[in-house]
Amino acid sequence: MAKISDYLTVGSAAEYLGVHPDSLRRWDRDGKLKPRRHPINNFRLYLRRDLDIFLAQVCRERKPSARSGRELQMVSDDHRNPSDAGR
Repeated sequence: MAKISDYLTVGSAAEYLGVHPDSLRRWDRDGKLKPRRHPINNFRLYLRRDLDIFLAQVCRERKPSARSGRELQMVSDDHRNPSDAGR
């Protein structure tokens, strides 16, 4: 069971991820990152564990694969200027 210290407010979660608080609100509306709700005031609360999982997923999606890197190099080599061959 999560402790209260495991939860972050919108502002703290935004700072933790390095984004604007409005980004978190937009991700909530878009269903990308779902917060919990405070039982009394209904404020958004984010579990630090959920933020870490979300961040890992985003990093995986944006990290180019080794294969795509090799393919880019091959395309680059194929389009090299023939006059540069001796260089």
